[in-house]
Amino acid sequence: MRRGATLVAALLAAQAAAHPTGFHKKLVVSVSRDAVDAVLVMDIDSADRCELLRGAADSDHDGKLSPEETGLLKKRLVSMATRALKVGISSFPIPMTVKDSKVSLREDLTVSKTGLSVAVMLEGVHPHAVSPGMSLELEDSAPDLSTIAVEVSQLSGPDGGAQGGEPVELESGKKLKVRLEALAPKP
Repeated sequence: MRRGATLVAALLAAQAAAHPTGFHKKLVVSVSRDAVDAVLVMDIDSADRCELLRGAADSDHDGKLSPEETGLLKKRLVSMATRALKVGISSFPIPMTVKDSKVSLREDLTVSKTGLSVAVMLEGVHPHAVSPGMSLELEDSAPDLSTIAVEVSQLSGPDGGAQGGEPVELESGKKLKVRLEALAPKP
């Protein structure tokens, strides 16, 4: 009986290690000859940090988030998600601008520990056409320094067909370089 309890405890510990709580960021990047487009998603697991973020946005301290307060929370989450993101083409920095963003309060408009999610659509235009052999450089960091899932696709066909790479785990604060092939202009 004791051995069975040890096995259950070991399985539960392995499951917890497989999905640690905290921040989960995913970055999907599409590169064309003249632009870099990206979608950045950051999920925050239910915990005290969510209650603190929600509480900081609750300016009237009534325990509920109004549309204006939700907008403030969204702005803070977008800033948290994009703050450390750096994009470049062969050491030339590409400034990324926010084109759109969405926040999910998981249907809970109160100051609670319920998790949060933000999705940000980003766009960057580079002034010179990318030629084969150049590299896309990405650097990012999660607020809790966890790894970031990154997926890069290159628009290579005249019809804008994407050539995708394998998803990789980027360590916080590290740089990822992807060699670029011949690219098509942004459709």
